[in-house]
Amino acid sequence: MAVRFRSKLEGAGMDVWFDEADVVPGANWGDALSKALKTSDAMVTLISPASGRSPRVAREIEFAITQPRYQQRLIPVLLRPTKNYPWILERLNLIDATADLESAPQRVVQALKGTKSTRD
Repeated sequence: MAVRFRSKLEGAGMDVWFDEADVVPGANWGDALSKALKTSDAMVTLISPASGRSPRVAREIEFAITQPRYQQRLIPVLLRPTKNYPWILERLNLIDATADLESAPQRVVQALKGTKSTRD
């Protein structure tokens, strides 16, 4: 599901970093993730029961909410129904894609185009 979501975002002109595709075997995953988080303008976090159980996803979200450049640019997308995700995401305008996954990437693009990066 994440691969399809990435493809749709890229098709809309977004430059997307995705750990499963952008970290080559044998590379230091932690270093690659750290660099991506420090240089990205926004973060889209896909929420599902599996991601809700992931300590790694929770750490990525914790990092993003502490960084000024991610203010109003952390976009949570609910892919599958779950209540198991960091509570702070409830305070953000979550995109609910459970009923319409196909339109969710476009809604993310619209949300990101409606906000400015703090680096602009």
